[in-house]
Amino acid sequence: MSRFRRAESSCAPAAALGAAGRIDEAREALSRARKECPELALTALVARQSDDWSAALPVEVH
Repeated sequence: MSRFRRAESSCAPAAALGAAGRIDEAREALSRARKECPELALTALVARQSDDWSAALPVEVH
């Protein structure tokens, strides 16, 4: 798997975890994505969303 794909595969859980209010885990996933492929634009998009994570209410996930 390419480093781009590995980075992408960390961005989706980062966004989901952040939306669920699991901020620390989301930031860890985002950090993994950035380390894998810092130039991937998707990491910047998820990082911009992270500003809103702390303000969002946790979402109950079943």
